[in-house]
Amino acid sequence: MDWFRWHHGSVTDPKFRLVAKRAQASVAEVVAVWAFVLETASQNPERGAFGEIDAEALDLALGMDDGATARILAAMHDRTLIADGRIPAWDKRQPKREDNTAAERQRLKRQREQELALAQAAAVTGDASRTVTQCHAASRAVTPEEKRGEEKDQELSKASLSHPSDDGAGDGSGEKGKRKPKPDPEPVCAVVVDAYHRRLPKCLPARTLNPKRRRRILTANTLAKQLIKRQGLELSVEEFWDAYFAECEADAWLRGEVPNPNNPKWRQNIDVLLAEDRFASIMDSALARELGAAA
Repeated sequence: MDWFRWHHGSVTDPKFRLVAKRAQASVAEVVAVWAFVLETASQNPERGAFGEIDAEALDLALGMDDGATARILAAMHDRTLIADGRIPAWDKRQPKREDNTAAERQRLKRQREQELALAQAAAVTGDASRTVTQCHAASRAVTPEEKRGEEKDQELSKASLSHPSDDGAGDGSGEKGKRKPKPDPEPVCAVVVDAYHRRLPKCLPARTLNPKRRRRILTANTLAKQLIKRQGLELSVEEFWDAYFAECEADAWLRGEVPNPNNPKWRQNIDVLLAEDRFASIMDSALARELGAAA
């Protein structure tokens, strides 16, 4: 694949302003380095990995001051935009699939080739007029109305197979009984617990996911999504929770290095860190510091 996706809003993404502030560089320089990192990761046989970057050569190529690329890459690493020579969010932001426009172009191309081949075959047999007319009727382009009808039929079929109901929705007798599958909470819980273990190894391991802990994680994740939307942050769930526990990692008590004098056996744990009041306090501190750095 000789291309990659460049998402709308990337140039004005707030996180690049933070990177520029920390690296003492301009936003234009940060965006240029990010574009180079994306292009290198896209060209690599293992897409998403960019390996070692010659910072001095890139300074020269982009016309930047000496050391600018190295500072920008370090700031990107601190913001978890890059890690261990890879872009962690590559698979999420650069999925291995064609977009609808490209798929439609391919479909039309194959249709034209098929019609041309059929027309040529009909001409050879001396029956071109009748054959081409029949083939055109058989392989004509599907109208938008027909396509929407087929998609609706497929959705109804999947719904009836996956979620049958007793009120006739499963046999096509009505729309009322259709049920939407509930999102599986386990992937979200796994993301949060993995980030907790990776960032805070001295805290009590969260080996058990009982209903109470699952509810606490899902509640915290809902608050996280609301905060991401309200602040206009370009963060995935994985990126947010890695950043959240990185914030905890900066505090000795939060990262589990301060004992409780009243209970020597007590250890810092995920339930404390995800309590609603604690979550709000940690995020207030993080946002206040980030806004202060960006000012």
